[in-house]
This record gives sequence, C-alpha cells and structure tokens, in this order.
Amino acid sequence: EMSEGDVSILLNAIGDISLRNQIEGSRASSDRKNPFRYVLSVLSDADIVFGNLETVLSERGNLAEKAITLSTPPEHAQWLRKAGFTILNVGNNHILDRGLPGLEDTLKVLDDLGISYVGVHRRDGSGVCRVLECKGLRVGFLGYCEGGGDFYQGYELPPINEDRMLRDIDLARQKADVLVISLHWGTENTYYPSPYQIRMAHRLVDAGATLILGHHPHVLQAIEIYNRGLIAYSLGDFQFPCGSPRPGTCLSDWTGILRVELGADGVKEWKLIPVQIGYDNCPRLVEAHVASRINSMVHQITARVTKGYSSLEWFVEIAPEYLRGNGNSYLLRVRRYGLRHLLQCCRWLVSPFVLRCYLGLLCRAFGLRIG
Repeated sequence: EMSEGDVSILLNAIGDISLRNQIEGSRASSDRKNPFRYVLSVLSDADIVFGNLETVLSERGNLAEKAITLSTPPEHAQWLRKAGFTILNVGNNHILDRGLPGLEDTLKVLDDLGISYVGVHRRDGSGVCRVLECKGLRVGFLGYCEGGGDFYQGYELPPINEDRMLRDIDLARQKADVLVISLHWGTENTYYPSPYQIRMAHRLVDAGATLILGHHPHVLQAIEIYNRGLIAYSLGDFQFPCGSPRPGTCLSDWTGILRVELGADGVKEWKLIPVQIGYDNCPRLVEAHVASRINSMVHQITARVTKGYSSLEWFVEIAPEYLRGNGNSYLLRVRRYGLRHLLQCCRWLVSPFVLRCYLGLLCRAFGLRIG
C-alpha cells in the first residue's frame, strides 16, 4: 500500500488516431475543426496523454502498394497539441505508407510540436526508451510493432520479439520508476487477443512493465489486471473512420479513454471512460446506458481472457473476420498492382496461419466458440 505522501500522476491512453474528421464521400469538409473537440476537457485532463498515431503526417513520398494507405496534411498535427497529447506511438503498419520522406516528416512535425514518440528510433539507438518526468515520477515508454524489425534507411521499428523486449525493459528500469509498453499487435476487428499475446503480456509484466497499451485490432479488447500490472490488449479506434457494424457483441465505434493513476509502486487505480465515434470520425462521450453496455462488453471479454482458452478456440473465433478482411485486401491489391500481389495472395492462402483458420472454420461449423 502507498502512503498518502507518495506522488501519483494521471495518464490518459487512447487507441488509433487518423486526424481526419470528414465523413467519407462527403463533399463538405469539416477538416478545419478539431476532431477531438467533443472530448477535449476529459482527454486533456491528465499529466500524460498517450495515443497511437495511425497515419503519416506528410504529403510527400510515393504511396505504398497497399489496399489502404493513411497520410494526413502535417498542419493537422496542431490538433494533437491542442488535445494535450504528450507522447504517441508511431511504430505501426502505416508509418511507412509514404516511405522515408513520410517517416521523416512525421517525426519532424512531432519534434517541432514538442510531442514525444515511441515505436521508431534512429540507428544510433536514441529514442528507444522515452522518459517523461512528472511531479518527480519518471515514466518510461517503449514501443514495438508486429512485423517491425530491421533498420529502414537509418530507422528501426522495434519488433515484437520477446528476447529483445526483455533486454529493453531491463535497461529501461534503470532510468524509469514505472514503465509503459506500447504494442501494435493482434488481429484486426476481433475482440480476443491470442493465447500467445496473453502469455507475452504476462511475461512483460513479470519482467517489470507497469502498463501495457495495445492497439491495431480497431476494437476494444480485454483490460486485465495481472500481478502488479495492467494490460489493455487493444484500445480500439478513437478518432478514426467509423466502420459498419461488425459481427460480435458491439459496434466498431465503441471505444474509450483509459485513465490510469500511476505511482512509484505502479498502478494505483484505473477506469475506462466510455466513448463512441460518430460518423464524422469524432469521438464523443456517451450517455449512461451506452457507457454501461461498453463497460459490460469489456468486462465479459476480460473474464474470458482471464479464464483462458486454447489456440484452436481462438482460431475458431477469429477465422471468419481474418479471412474476410485479408481476402478483400488482397483482391484490391491484385486489381491495382497486378501479378506480384497475386503471387503474394497465393502464398498467403496456403500459409500456416491461414491453414489454421480453415480448421477454425470447420470447427466453428460444429459449434465450437470462445464465448
């Protein structure tokens, strides 16, 4: 137990940010308005505000050959400053959507605004761990990306590799009182982390991580208390184009602000402030009955994660959405870019992960589910 004299700070954490608030297909642009305007007072009311920047802050460079690329005019970054963001994850599957020019522009814009970032660092190793000092408490941040790895023209996207992360945690603990790990991982549009992710998150907490903040699936997942740590497997979208209703227990526009009170001994208290994304891509606070449904959904998923499930059960759960989403992505890429992407699609269709998804579909037909 912490004494009353111990210092504590508030950290607000949210999921994916696009910095676009125009309704898709609409000619009437609302891009001049701050997309965080409906949640500014709550979002900025913390000592540290964290989010996952799921876009490149640049209009330079050639667009990557992908089904979806995300880039934003650099001037939109002013909204991040006005919303109180102090640190962002930039190590994700869209940071190279405009190649090296887009990457460098993004980092320069954030540097100029005085906003720290993790998930990308320079070859010299600077920026692997970012330490923010607040009220005398040193809060360290590390960021990793599924599919990250080798140095890219002088930069690295640190990969989700257990040995690497454990080494980084060991070094970071020497200069930080508490440690926050940002993980861009998981399967898009699915509500359950894999058994592998659960085991990995537990190992990171055992090694000294205080708080784990996940993102990439675009939907809320479990928020689990484990030992002395707190694990948010996915914080979902936050300020992002709103999707159509997806199969499952909720709409993809349900999200929240994770508010965590941190002290020298770790997490003291936490809560999820429920939020819903409107069709203008702007997050809004919700009425009590919607808040109750969002919290109930997260609680149910968390209870199932805590109970545990097998790898096969997980594949049964995620197979339909994973195959549909990635199949549509390959179809778009083949139509746009031709033979090379068709060959990539053929390799994907017989990859070990997809073969397990086929088995999951077969088991699903016989009624096996996580729920």
